[in-house]
Parts: sequence; C-alpha cells; structure tokens
Amino acid sequence: MKPILSRLAFQTFWQRLGDAHLFTWGYLGYHVFSMLSMRLFLNYETFIDELGFWVGIFAIEHVFIFSIYGLARLFIKKYSTALVLVSTLIIGLVRTIITTELALQVGIDANVSWGFQLITGALYELVIVGVWANVNGAYRSHKTIVAELNSTKDEILGYRENAEEILQEQQENLVSLTQKSLLPQLRLIEEAIAAGVSTQVSRWGLAQELKGLINNQVRPLSEALRRSARDLAKPSKASQEPTVSILAIPKRFFISHSIFPGVNYLVILLGFIASPYWILGLAWVPISTLFSISYFLVLYALKKLTAPWPEISAWLGVPLLVIFSVLPVLPSFALTVLLFPNDEQATIFGLSMMTLSAVVFLALALLDSFDFGSRAYRAQLDEQVRDLAYETALFEQQLWAARRNWSLVIHGTVQASLTAALTRLNSN
Repeated sequence: MKPILSRLAFQTFWQRLGDAHLFTWGYLGYHVFSMLSMRLFLNYETFIDELGFWVGIFAIEHVFIFSIYGLARLFIKKYSTALVLVSTLIIGLVRTIITTELALQVGIDANVSWGFQLITGALYELVIVGVWANVNGAYRSHKTIVAELNSTKDEILGYRENAEEILQEQQENLVSLTQKSLLPQLRLIEEAIAAGVSTQVSRWGLAQELKGLINNQVRPLSEALRRSARDLAKPSKASQEPTVSILAIPKRFFISHSIFPGVNYLVILLGFIASPYWILGLAWVPISTLFSISYFLVLYALKKLTAPWPEISAWLGVPLLVIFSVLPVLPSFALTVLLFPNDEQATIFGLSMMTLSAVVFLALALLDSFDFGSRAYRAQLDEQVRDLAYETALFEQQLWAARRNWSLVIHGTVQASLTAALTRLNSN
C-alpha cells in the first residue's frame, strides 16, 4: 500500500473541494456529528443543564446551512473551488454569529471575543467541508471504479457465454454458402446416377468418396470453430478477491503509509487553538499552540518508527491506527494537567483533543485507503480491458481463419473432387 497523501497533488485536493456534494444526507449526518462532538467538549458545563437550548441550536444552524445548500443546488449549475471556499467561510461566519448571539441572549455565554470566535468558527466550517470533500470524493471515485470493473467483468463473462451462439450463427452462414456453392454439382451427380450411366461399383466408390470428403474436410472445419468457442468460454483465473465491493480497507497494509504528520498537524492545529479558548481560557491559547509542536514531533517519530515494519493484517493494523491517533496528544495532555490549576478542565481539554485527533487521523487513513483501492482496481480494470480486447481480437481472428479455410476447402478441394466424380460418372 503506497502513501498517497504525502504526494497527493494540490490540484486533486482543490478539485475535490469544488465537487464536495454537500447537499446530501451523508454530509448532514457528518456535520451533525462534528458539531455535536465539538459542543460536548467545548460547552460541557452547560450542555446537560441547557440541553433544550443546544438541541434548538443544532436545529437552527443545520436548517440554515442546508437551506443555503438546497437553494444553491437549485440555482447553481456548476460549482467551482473558489465558490465553495468563499461560501463555506461565509456560512461559518454567519453560523457563528447566530449561535453566539443566541447564547448571549439566554446568558450561556459571556465576555465573548468576537474576532477570535468568528475566525475559528469559519475555519472550523472549512475544515469540516475540506475533510468531507476529500474523503467523500475519494469514496465516490473508488465506487465508480468498482462499478466499472464489475461491469467489465460482466461484459467479459457475457462475451464468453455468447461464444457458442456467435459460433452457431457463423456456422449457419457457412452452411448456407456451402449449399449455394455445392448444390448445383450435387444435382448433376444425382442426375447422372438416376440416368443409370454408372455401375454399382462406381456408385459405391462415389458414395465412399463423398463420405471421406465430409469426414476429412468439412467436419474438421466445424470442429475447429467449436474448439475456438470452447476455449473462449473457459472461466478466467480466479481473482484473489472474488467479490469486488466498495469496502476499501485492504486486508494487509503498511502502518507508516497511513500516517501523515504534516497534514494531520495542519488540521489538528485548529483544535489546539480553539479548544483552550472555550475550556481553559484565552490566556492558554498561545500555550496550547506551543504544545501542539509535540503533536507533530510524536507523529513524525511514529512514522519513522513504523517505516521498517512489514505489511500487517488489518485486524491488527486498524487498532494500532486508533492507538497511534491518541499517542501524539499525550505529551500536551500531560503538560496541561501539570500546569493548569483545574484538573477537570485540563482532562476535558485532553479528551477533546484525543477525540479530534482520532477523527482526523482515521479520516485521512480512510482517504488513503479509498485512493489505494481505486488505484488497485483501476490497474485491475485496465488489465481486464486488455484481456477482453485480446480475447475478442483472437476469437475474431480465429473466425476469419475458419471462414477462409472453409472457403478454400469448399471451393477448392470439395468442388474439385465433386467435378472429378461427375466426370468419372459421365465417362462410365
């Protein structure tokens, strides 16, 4: 399994962002999950006591966001990356203004730093869209390749199953041509026999000669055509994965190829900036940002440590990925518990960063898995298309050769033998 995100083209990322498919049930569920996870940690003090208010906030912000997406789907025929980028930032700003203003009105929030909240709210919305667009884009691309691969397999099997029918049609055409070519001479032979111009011995010899022509010249041609069809109808080699599905997790993979220190750090950095503001206080924002460097260092060390590892089973690899997604948060978590005076708030901060890290880490690993599966199936598809083209060309070539041999035998050897037999009958 080769790494993809480490060399993923910038152009591919932006193309997927412009084709994000946001007005879908999948994105609605993903967005609700993201907002719920964020508020469970950032607003943990009031979430249970003011549960009704927060349920209303969820409803209001998602009705607002998906109303915009619904209108955009009706009136905008073609999306661009710039349009999605700008509109997502604006939606994040407006959503933050609405929810913060409502929280202020009911007395849940106080001493709001509007500039900080607007920036982090807009960036959080952009991160949600960016992760969704790339994971969902990779999934849709993978699904398309799998569907095309299955369709090609069906075409190959259908062509092989129809080989006998193709042969039967060709044989009927050849028989028709043979009858048109040989019936005039056969009628002449019948007329000569009926006129009694030949002896019984000569007629017996003529019958044996015609029987020999059928057995030695005509039947081998028919058998050659049948053999070509039978060879084509043989089942193909069994694939290592007989059922091609859209489940893209490989059975075996390299752990190091699913760890992306740079991309993970850029995404998780927003959490190290936003979480302290809500949980620890604005003064801890620069401290937490400094602690985030340890996240990158641990993740980079894990990638280097696992680089020599061989491929491992998915049953072992997936739990290891979950563990590795949490390990980089532990240094900053420990430092926060040691330095921050409130252990409860420090623990909530650590748990929020662990959850965010696990979601981002596994989402990027899943993205790489989809891209890996797409590349593998695309190679398999190319191979099967080549096989189909080769088999089709070979079968058509064999049919052409059989028709040519049939024509040469019928118009050459058979007609010559019939002419010679008719001449002997007339001479007798």
